[in-house]
Amino acid sequence: METEVKKAEISAPIVVLNAEAKVNSTLATNEAAMQAYFEVTKSESLAYAKMKTNLGFDDTSMLKYIKVKTINTFNTKNLIIGI
Repeated sequence: METEVKKAEISAPIVVLNAEAKVNSTLATNEAAMQAYFEVTKSESLAYAKMKTNLGFDDTSMLKYIKVKTINTFNTKNLIIGI
């Protein structure tokens, strides 16, 4: 019985450290994914702004362009478009 208690006393801190490491790993991974998404979105936004200026698009024509681009990225076999 005493051996089991000693094993538990030794194992408990290891279990806690493993749990903390898992939490820290998950937080770091999520933070990196969010930062990557932010950077990609920021880059796309700047590219769209530059394209809008260079092509002389107004807001309506720019939104139409983005709509067509978005529609073209979907699987056309499963796509239904409402107008």
